[in-house]
Amino acid sequence: MSLLELARRDIANISSNVSGFGVSMSFISTSSPVQTCTVSGLFSRHHIDVSRQGVAFNNRMAHVSVSEDVFEDANYTIRNAGGEVDLKGHRVTVEGVQYIVNQWFPSDTGKLITIILGKYGT
Repeated sequence: MSLLELARRDIANISSNVSGFGVSMSFISTSSPVQTCTVSGLFSRHHIDVSRQGVAFNNRMAHVSVSEDVFEDANYTIRNAGGEVDLKGHRVTVEGVQYIVNQWFPSDTGKLITIILGKYGT
Protein backbone atom coordinates (compact mmCIF):
# COMPACT_ATOMS: atom_id res chain seq x y z
CA MET A 1 0.00 0.00 0.00
CA SER A 2 1.41 3.37 -1.04
CA LEU A 3 1.82 6.34 1.27
CA LEU A 4 -1.01 8.15 -0.56
CA GLU A 5 -3.36 5.20 -0.06
CA LEU A 6 -2.47 5.10 3.65
CA ALA A 7 -3.16 8.85 3.95
CA ARG A 8 -6.55 8.46 2.22
CA ARG A 9 -7.48 5.61 4.56
CA ASP A 10 -6.46 7.67 7.59
CA ILE A 11 -8.49 10.67 6.37
CA ALA A 12 -11.56 8.46 5.91
CA ASN A 13 -11.12 6.84 9.34
CA ILE A 14 -10.55 10.08 11.24
CA SER A 15 -13.35 12.04 9.58
CA SER A 16 -15.97 9.29 9.78
CA ASN A 17 -15.35 7.90 13.26
CA VAL A 18 -18.43 8.89 15.32
CA SER A 19 -16.55 7.97 18.50
CA GLY A 20 -14.06 10.69 17.62
CA PHE A 21 -14.60 13.68 15.36
CA GLY A 22 -17.27 12.24 13.06
CA VAL A 23 -20.95 13.22 13.12
CA SER A 24 -23.79 11.28 11.53
CA MET A 25 -25.51 13.06 8.62
CA SER A 26 -28.11 12.16 6.01
CA PHE A 27 -27.86 13.08 2.33
CA ILE A 28 -30.78 13.16 -0.12
CA SER A 29 -30.25 13.73 -3.82
CA THR A 30 -32.84 15.66 -5.78
CA SER A 31 -32.09 14.17 -9.18
CA SER A 32 -33.77 11.09 -10.59
CA PRO A 33 -33.49 8.49 -9.23
CA VAL A 34 -33.66 9.98 -5.74
CA GLN A 35 -30.98 8.54 -3.46
CA THR A 36 -30.55 8.69 0.29
CA CYS A 37 -27.72 7.69 2.55
CA THR A 38 -26.52 8.22 6.09
CA VAL A 39 -22.79 8.76 6.45
CA SER A 40 -20.38 10.20 9.00
CA GLY A 41 -18.11 13.16 8.53
CA LEU A 42 -16.81 16.34 10.09
CA PHE A 43 -19.32 19.12 10.83
CA SER A 44 -19.02 22.78 11.75
CA ARG A 45 -21.79 25.36 12.16
CA HIS A 46 -21.26 29.12 12.31
CA HIS A 47 -23.65 32.03 12.59
CA ILE A 48 -21.86 34.90 10.94
CA ASP A 49 -21.46 35.86 7.32
CA VAL A 50 -20.04 38.86 5.49
CA SER A 51 -21.86 40.79 2.76
CA ARG A 52 -20.21 41.92 -0.44
CA GLN A 53 -19.89 45.35 1.16
CA GLY A 54 -17.90 43.85 4.03
CA VAL A 55 -20.64 44.10 6.64
CA ALA A 56 -20.96 41.19 9.07
CA PHE A 57 -24.45 39.80 9.63
CA ASN A 58 -26.09 36.81 11.29
CA ASN A 59 -26.67 33.88 8.96
CA ARG A 60 -26.89 30.19 9.77
CA MET A 61 -24.13 28.58 7.75
CA ALA A 62 -22.42 25.26 8.07
CA HIS A 63 -19.99 22.99 6.32
CA VAL A 64 -19.24 19.29 6.36
CA SER A 65 -16.23 17.33 5.19
CA VAL A 66 -16.85 13.78 4.06
CA SER A 67 -14.48 11.23 2.59
CA GLU A 68 -15.43 10.18 -0.92
CA ASP A 69 -14.83 6.59 0.19
CA VAL A 70 -17.73 6.89 2.66
CA PHE A 71 -20.10 7.83 -0.17
CA GLU A 72 -18.79 4.95 -2.28
CA ASP A 73 -19.32 2.50 0.60
CA ALA A 74 -22.93 3.74 0.89
CA ASN A 75 -23.49 3.38 -2.90
CA TYR A 76 -24.40 7.07 -3.07
CA THR A 77 -23.56 8.61 -6.45
CA ILE A 78 -21.77 11.95 -6.17
CA ARG A 79 -20.16 12.15 -9.63
CA ASN A 80 -21.90 13.21 -12.82
CA ALA A 81 -21.52 11.61 -16.26
CA GLY A 82 -18.37 13.67 -16.83
CA GLY A 83 -16.71 12.21 -13.72
CA GLU A 84 -16.89 15.46 -11.74
CA VAL A 85 -18.25 15.68 -8.19
CA ASP A 86 -21.71 17.25 -8.49
CA LEU A 87 -23.79 17.76 -5.34
CA LYS A 88 -25.99 20.57 -6.67
CA GLY A 89 -29.34 20.62 -4.86
CA HIS A 90 -28.57 17.76 -2.50
CA ARG A 91 -30.10 18.14 0.94
CA VAL A 92 -28.21 17.33 4.12
CA THR A 93 -29.61 16.78 7.61
CA VAL A 94 -27.16 17.16 10.48
CA GLU A 95 -28.13 17.20 14.15
CA GLY A 96 -31.80 17.57 13.20
CA VAL A 97 -31.32 20.63 10.97
CA GLN A 98 -31.87 20.50 7.21
CA TYR A 99 -29.42 22.25 4.89
CA ILE A 100 -28.95 22.45 1.14
CA VAL A 101 -25.58 22.11 -0.59
CA ASN A 102 -24.36 25.48 -1.86
CA GLN A 103 -20.81 24.62 -2.89
CA TRP A 104 -18.45 21.66 -2.80
CA PHE A 105 -14.68 21.42 -2.97
CA PRO A 106 -13.34 17.92 -3.64
CA SER A 107 -9.73 16.98 -3.05
CA ASP A 108 -8.58 14.44 -5.59
CA THR A 109 -5.46 13.81 -3.54
CA GLY A 110 -7.03 13.15 -0.15
CA LYS A 111 -10.49 12.21 -1.43
CA LEU A 112 -12.03 14.50 1.21
CA ILE A 113 -14.92 16.65 -0.01
CA THR A 114 -15.65 19.91 1.81
CA ILE A 115 -19.30 20.85 1.34
CA ILE A 116 -20.63 24.33 2.13
CA LEU A 117 -24.22 24.23 3.36
CA GLY A 118 -26.91 26.89 3.46
CA LYS A 119 -30.36 27.17 5.00
CA TYR A 120 -33.01 24.91 3.54
CA GLY A 121 -36.64 25.96 3.46
CA THR A 122 -37.50 29.03 5.52
